[in-house]
Amino acid sequence: MLNIKLSNNEIISYRKIGNGSKVMIMIHGNICSGLHFKPIIPYLPRDYTVYIPDLRGFGQSSYIKKINEIGDLSKDLHEFIKKLKIESFALLGWSAGGCVCLDYASNYPENIDALILIESVGYKGCPVYDPAQVMTISNAINSKDTNFMEELWDKAIYVNKKPDEKDNKEYIEASLNQRNLIEIYRALSTFNISNENNGCSNGNNNIKNIKAPVLLTWGENDCIVSKEEIDETAKALNSKSEVIVLKNSGHSPFLDCPEYLMSKIESFLAN
Repeated sequence: MLNIKLSNNEIISYRKIGNGSKVMIMIHGNICSGLHFKPIIPYLPRDYTVYIPDLRGFGQSSYIKKINEIGDLSKDLHEFIKKLKIESFALLGWSAGGCVCLDYASNYPENIDALILIESVGYKGCPVYDPAQVMTISNAINSKDTNFMEELWDKAIYVNKKPDEKDNKEYIEASLNQRNLIEIYRALSTFNISNENNGCSNGNNNIKNIKAPVLLTWGENDCIVSKEEIDETAKALNSKSEVIVLKNSGHSPFLDCPEYLMSKIESFLAN
């Protein structure tokens, strides 16, 4: 793992893969870390250098100051990119990481060549969540309850394929290293770049600022994010978006269909 210190004193740990002339940055979702992209790494395009940071409070990155909104994470990402002197790139976000990428693309649109949203939370955020369930997950993280976390992933994410025992152990350990779970759920509830109220916050309509073409994918067996949520975001993006439905895939297409997923991403990037 490599590390970069930000001006807010947070340490962002990241993985760097490849040495291609083009750049892709991949942003993980909730209850995980950049490690969870491991299944797709063998299929990454060879003409790209890929950066996979752990967001503040996830994985190996620090969590000195609590976050209040998704924008705190996209600001971290902006400084991370500036410190690496990356001038243009494709930005990929998975699940809750999609919100971070949407926020980034709506506030810093100038250097993004393409935006890729994998099973992403929508542009109105996630205003409805169960506080009791979140507290149960938080308690499991605090007590390092590996059995609970494994059962959670088996029920919600691994609906088609499951990683092998060694990888699964690493993923569970990474999930249990999250330190910002409650803040993330609150931030997702108030994230809203639409022009409407989502039930928790008024939208800022920043989605209109996104300039890059956008690819959205949805696994037909995803039980976390609905097709309606994907379609609503795509509609708000108008002609800039393309939606692909992944057959026999759930919330983690990196595991369910990595080669097919990357072929679709490569085709999108090429066009």
